[in-house]
Amino acid sequence: MSIMTRAVLIPVIAMAAAFGSAEAVPQAIKARYAQLNKVMQKVDFNGFQSFFAPDFFVVSPKGESTKRDDFLAEVKQLFAGATKATAKEKLISASKSHNLVAVKFDFHLDLIGKKGTTHVHEVGVDYWGQVNGQWMFVKTVDTAFTVKGPKGS
Repeated sequence: MSIMTRAVLIPVIAMAAAFGSAEAVPQAIKARYAQLNKVMQKVDFNGFQSFFAPDFFVVSPKGESTKRDDFLAEVKQLFAGATKATAKEKLISASKSHNLVAVKFDFHLDLIGKKGTTHVHEVGVDYWGQVNGQWMFVKTVDTAFTVKGPKGS
């Protein structure tokens, strides 16, 4: 295992251990996912980006970290040209530590546009924290992420 891989994995494993056993997903977080699905079905990029804390970052299945602005630029490209979308996630479990709630999820998104349908599949853990009294994504760690079909439908 390379030093870089260890540098990425050790904090992720330590955080996972700190979160302890799985619990039911809190109702407030379920409600935020439901709101997010409505925003995505409208292909509302401005609404979508409002769910992400200013210091949000995502860790890819390869262990690469992407900051909020770069992540949102990639999502904006996916949304480009889409006229409608269907979003569905399975919330598998949650765990709490300090002020964060970690939610294991399996997410499917279809973005439909003139060029066809773009299928997005993402599996991972979302970390939610309160920012100014609002639950927001502060980090996502993906174990799988695929995009199939025309990007920027």
